Amino acid sequence: MARQIGDILNVDTTVVDCAQMRNDWDLFGAHNGYQRSEEGSQLNNFLATNSGLRSVVFLDEFDKTSQKIRNSLLLLCDTGDYYDMRTNTPIDCSMTILIVVTNLGDAAINAFYDKEIEPKNDTEKSHVSLLPLQEEIGKVFTRKFGFADEIRKPIDLRPEVKRLIGNSYLYICDDEAITKKLAKDRYCRELNARSLFHAVNNLSRDFLRVYCSSNETLTEEMNTQGLMQFVMEVKMIRGGFETIVINRAGITNVAIEDDCPGAVGNNI
Repeated sequence: MARQIGDILNVDTTVVDCAQMRNDWDLFGAHNGYQRSEEGSQLNNFLATNSGLRSVVFLDEFDKTSQKIRNSLLLLCDTGDYYDMRTNTPIDCSMTILIVVTNLGDAAINAFYDKEIEPKNDTEKSHVSLLPLQEEIGKVFTRKFGFADEIRKPIDLRPEVKRLIGNSYLYICDDEAITKKLAKDRYCRELNARSLFHAVNNLSRDFLRVYCSSNETLTEEMNTQGLMQFVMEVKMIRGGFETIVINRAGITNVAIEDDCPGAVGNNI
């Protein structure tokens, strides 16, 4: 797969086996000034060679890495900044594509296939919802890797306050049912509130996907019309599986406030 992606993008690629790595020296090499630092490492030398260029790095067996190694990648992933361990010179990795490869969800995928797909005929297989599998894989990865905290402004829950996010109005139907569903499926005792933060963040992305899936052309006239309404609710889908869904529900009669140009009320 690494070679195929490299060929498609016409860029250099490298596959780094992370299975036996226990610290950042294994991944990046010894720091400048230490013994054998002039050798660098497979990853370090590849990043240095491709400084400022589009390239692809596959981190294979990433689930077997330690938290220390994962932490050592934070700056590189966040800003693209890196320093060559051999010379301590800055390297531009902003164009580097990092792909994490893991077999962590294999058991969940195989179990889902055996139960929900394999017994069905070809017609039925094409209609199987993958949402339960996505939920299960999400839980597996949350328990294994956790998710970093992010600072957020306090949420003003007064009814008259609109949280504006676009030319839309998001109505949350039965917020108690939704919060119970999130807590049941995504709460992880080891991560505490962080697991719920990530679950809510996923819902935000789900809403954006639904919002962006519309083929309707945005015009200036829409700023004086009602808002596109979306409804979030817990629903039963095929196979008796309960999930949180977001659907578009027409145009609301909610007017856009003069002091909130071009956007939406979010009813929570």
